[in-house]
Amino acid sequence: MSVAITYDRNDATGGAVPTDATEYTAGVSSVTVIGNTGAMTYAGYNFGGWNTAADGTGTEYQPGETFTIAADTTLYAIWDSATSLITPTGLRGHISSSLTDDSLQEIIDAEEQEIVSRCGAHTSHVETFEQEIPGTLLFPKRPILTVTSVVETVVYPLSFTGGSGEETTTLASDDYSLSSNGKELRRLATGTNARIDWGQRVVVTSVPISESAKRVLALINLCKLNLAFNGLESESVGGGEYKMTMGDYNLKREQIFAGLATAQRSYA
Repeated sequence: MSVAITYDRNDATGGAVPTDATEYTAGVSSVTVIGNTGAMTYAGYNFGGWNTAADGTGTEYQPGETFTIAADTTLYAIWDSATSLITPTGLRGHISSSLTDDSLQEIIDAEEQEIVSRCGAHTSHVETFEQEIPGTLLFPKRPILTVTSVVETVVYPLSFTGGSGEETTTLASDDYSLSSNGKELRRLATGTNARIDWGQRVVVTSVPISESAKRVLALINLCKLNLAFNGLESESVGGGEYKMTMGDYNLKREQIFAGLATAQRSYA
């Protein structure tokens, strides 16, 4: 019997819910859980994986995990309450604003969620590598402190396997090595699941090296830019002939984000 898996945004307010159009065979097919590939966002919360129940009381799955599907299944996004990197009181140490703490918190939440959606959660990260021509090294976007799990999918010609043409494996810790600076993952030709090169799809769940100081500074600058831009818009409406040019708002925002997305490739 053919069954399907569906992903539900579960109150997410932005981004796109992932889809899986595969027709699985009940009790036989193995499903590899997709990550937050559409960068779904929910203000004030961080994406925490999936659950078979909308209220989080069912079976929990993290991106890259596999399970045998027995019937049509819906996985609901889990949203974990985010602890802000900075409080309204802390932000007031860098800006002068007549807004209430609640209003400032809304701005902080929105800007912080944008950081998370672009650069990953503060304390955990899931990254998927898709490679047409696999190599020995993977270069994560963020330096890794520790690896939680690595799920590798190798695609074979159908004539070679006579089956689905794909083999998905949760690797053992001796199947790969992490460079001392956390910027490279090397596939090892020795180990439990030895291979010279990585598979065509690799899902890495990891704890990144702390970027808290860097992120706090970016968050402060984004909030300052937000407040300055909205303040100028207000002045423009009621300010008569008063004019002031702040520059390209979107360009300034992208420059701030660029500082969080520096290249990690090291070849060390």
